Amino acid sequence: MTNPTTYLFVDGGHLRKYYEEFANKWFGNDGELDFDKIKADFNADKCFYFDCVDDESKFRGLRKSNWRVELGYLSSGNKRTQKEVDTLIAVSMVRYSHIGKMDKAILLTGDGDFRPVVEELIRMDIDVKIVGDKKHTSQRLMGEAIAVQLIDIDDYYKWTKESVRTQKPLEIKKYDGTTYPNLFSPNSIKEGNFMNHKVDLVENEGLYYLVYKGDEFLGFSANNQLDLEIYFELKYGEADWN
Repeated sequence: MTNPTTYLFVDGGHLRKYYEEFANKWFGNDGELDFDKIKADFNADKCFYFDCVDDESKFRGLRKSNWRVELGYLSSGNKRTQKEVDTLIAVSMVRYSHIGKMDKAILLTGDGDFRPVVEELIRMDIDVKIVGDKKHTSQRLMGEAIAVQLIDIDDYYKWTKESVRTQKPLEIKKYDGTTYPNLFSPNSIKEGNFMNHKVDLVENEGLYYLVYKGDEFLGFSANNQLDLEIYFELKYGEADWN
């Protein structure tokens, strides 16, 4: 039995927007994605990137990495919007389904407008996996897919070029929240609430701990208080500190 052929379709507008939100908060700049890492992460045989920007030269490196890049266009006027990108993605997915070369499709987007396309591909016996930002992916879209992967700060950092990652390493440690360091008599810095659950920020012997006593009861530690707060905000959302 041969391995299934996997095609990856990336909605560049979705990926860029939420990656840059992460990068600006973590690195203080727009960052830079390593598309070879993305391709390897999904073990994709063919990769397609769809976007719409003024400067097409930005995609020279992407094309050299054997990604197929297809571009829409920007509307005129003060409020410029993307045109044709969603259509290009949908047409490409259906095309490769019909010619019988694709067994599995991975669609990186959060846009619920792709629900009918996903539904049609599944009807054609194509396995469809949705990959989208944890906080900005349509529930209706996820409901149609065979599998779903929600991405957040950990994925965005992993997909960042090494030259950028060295600017500010991600050194947050995650631990079982039940091992919250009460025994060490930590110094409480502040308390807050998130999703109607308690969040504690404490310090002990130069390390900072943040414990979220929610449904998962998670704990994190770092040697920098600000990084710890930024990580929690990007991973889950902004806490309401007292």
